[in-house]
Amino acid sequence: MNILIVGANEITAELAKKLAQKGHSVILVGRDASICEEVAATSDVLVVTGDYTDLDFLERQGIEFKRMDVVVIATGSDEVNLMLSVIAKNLGADRVITLVNNEKIERILMRLGIECLGFSKTIAALLEARVEGRRTVTELLEAMGSDYRLVALQIEEDDTSVGKRLSELPLPSMSRILAVFDGEKLVLPDQDITIKPGSVIIALVHKDHVKQFRETFK
Repeated sequence: MNILIVGANEITAELAKKLAQKGHSVILVGRDASICEEVAATSDVLVVTGDYTDLDFLERQGIEFKRMDVVVIATGSDEVNLMLSVIAKNLGADRVITLVNNEKIERILMRLGIECLGFSKTIAALLEARVEGRRTVTELLEAMGSDYRLVALQIEEDDTSVGKRLSELPLPSMSRILAVFDGEKLVLPDQDITIKPGSVIIALVHKDHVKQFRETFK
């Protein structure tokens, strides 16, 4: 596959090198000269150092979104990620995957058909799996070395979490709520969601923190 990664950091550097090792044609565009130099020196990744928000600059480097099978947007700014994701989609990129922290921006991007992942300690493995089209839970867990577990937790009427918002719960740092089933539909894990009896919390949790995660809701 032809893969363009925008934003140079530890996560994208690791991703670019792994994908190149697997035979993909990878371009990494970033502003961090030291990371770009390290990737260029230790892999077959085509590295471009410069301002990725300057479309004229990208064009001069021969980078065309429409020629890419996958474009990964992972700069340090949610606003820049939003802008570049929309541009990449409009300029013909087949798939766009964006890393975001802001849930409102994540919802906007998802409505536009852009795949999103939040930053976390497991993001490199998740992102690698997503880029290569490995979408099942089993495959994602394998990508992370089986250190994570898929947890589905049903909320009971007498649970201490009932009536609280997700943002009020001290969730383990190595956990990510994927969705909440409210009894009628599956919804995105908005931090303002109020926990209700009968709801089912679906999450990806490190194996060492599963008990703590469950106890947080009970």
